[in-house]
Amino acid sequence: MEGALMLLCSYRNINVAYNLRDHGTFAELVDFLCSKFSEIGPYNVGLSYKILGLNSFTLQDDVDLENLVSLARSFGLEHVCVLVDQHRRLDSVSAYSEQHNMQPNPVSGIIINDQGESDDEVDLLPDFCPHKNKVLLTESWMRGLTHVGQCFEGGAHEFRTVLYKYAVEFGFNFKYVKNDSVWVTAVCSMVEDKGYTWSVHARVLKANQFFYLRKWNSVHSCGVSVRTSNHPRVGSDMVVDIMAARVWDRPLTRPTDVILDLKDDYGLDVNYWVAWLGVEKARRTLFGAHSVSLDQLRWYREADMQYNPGSYVDIDYDEHNYRFQRFFISFKACIDGFRHCRPLLFLDGTFLKSRFKGFLLAATAKDGNQGLFPLAYAILDYENNTNWGWFLQHLANVVPSGRTLTFVSDRNVGLMEAMPTFFPISHHAFCLQHLQRNLRDKLRFVNSMHRIGLVSKLRKCAYAPTITTFNQKADEFQQSGKVIATKFLADAHRQHWANAFFRNGYFRYAT
Repeated sequence: MEGALMLLCSYRNINVAYNLRDHGTFAELVDFLCSKFSEIGPYNVGLSYKILGLNSFTLQDDVDLENLVSLARSFGLEHVCVLVDQHRRLDSVSAYSEQHNMQPNPVSGIIINDQGESDDEVDLLPDFCPHKNKVLLTESWMRGLTHVGQCFEGGAHEFRTVLYKYAVEFGFNFKYVKNDSVWVTAVCSMVEDKGYTWSVHARVLKANQFFYLRKWNSVHSCGVSVRTSNHPRVGSDMVVDIMAARVWDRPLTRPTDVILDLKDDYGLDVNYWVAWLGVEKARRTLFGAHSVSLDQLRWYREADMQYNPGSYVDIDYDEHNYRFQRFFISFKACIDGFRHCRPLLFLDGTFLKSRFKGFLLAATAKDGNQGLFPLAYAILDYENNTNWGWFLQHLANVVPSGRTLTFVSDRNVGLMEAMPTFFPISHHAFCLQHLQRNLRDKLRFVNSMHRIGLVSKLRKCAYAPTITTFNQKADEFQQSGKVIATKFLADAHRQHWANAFFRNGYFRYAT
């Protein structure tokens, strides 16, 4: 490489410089570090480095060293900070043993060289400790704080997040002496009782608003260095930092999923409340607050009408207190696409689980590939007769008037009352799945096998092709179900769900 590259190697609070030349090898670098730091050896040294703006890189062999030189050359760097860590792993011991022609004693397990001398520095704990070989994703947290002068581009927030993870991984707790956007100072939580000296101090640099580690006493004289699954610093803010990417990919992530993932991947235990609050904060960070979203609906309507002309959008709000009530939208592409779909629309509603609750109503069609084709949505405060009428009124302005439509619904009372008003010549079918669910509810105290048999007989009634066959199947259904089955058929309006009585052939698609 052109010119020498300086490696600024940091181990705990001690820094040394290594002049890397063209003939420098990884083994020579390790030997140099071992001569400077007495607590590490070739078998337990771990090296990593970080270039500004990128994640950390591991440094394990000559190939990694060549990649470091190439990256430094491409970025025009004259020096690179290298973090020296102490690892005690069996794979490292084995590799070191093979390199130096050393064999483990078959009786004691102590590594012995050719001269019969034992290496007392080899850690034998993994031989007797039945821990799993799985490496937790928190392993990198112990390298969050590396050296004085370390930069945190995300400011105080990033520094505090790294500090939380560092404390969790090393198994100790701390408290803040100063904590704001300019200055963060933390000390060991036992400093007053025992006088322990661990402390960290970071400040913002006004020139670039980055946070820099100014002072750091990394010695844990309190002796608390055992990582546990429970830690007071594992709160909802840490859940947000860990799970934000998952919530972005899967917005319907549940708190129970977060609890299981944190246990399996990170070895951390959190209660349901912390997980729920973390998921809510992550959603708010990624998608914005619900109150802000509702306030932006007026802007969204104007933007949609401007950049997507032909769409149909309507917002209804209380004129006295200017509070949101109802919102209807159908995009231009959906309106045009429905002209090429079957004249069949499924109407249904479901409750919303957001902070402000409410209901979502939807009109969905079927395309030529048997797929669902969304036509219109509405967000409402309640699912009642007035709101269903309001939804169908706007839906009538979206669908073409020259086609006779068939609607499939769940027998909602408000929908059934409003349907003849806004779609007088359309056909209305009942969803067979909802009918079966209603029947199961009435038979919840009946033997399960008998309940399954009655539901099967109801399906045979629905699929009967002729009136004669329907009457035959209905008699079998009533004889098996007695009073419950007879009353159910009387209240079900067979002209809306039985093929033999339905006026439109499209009903077979609804079942």
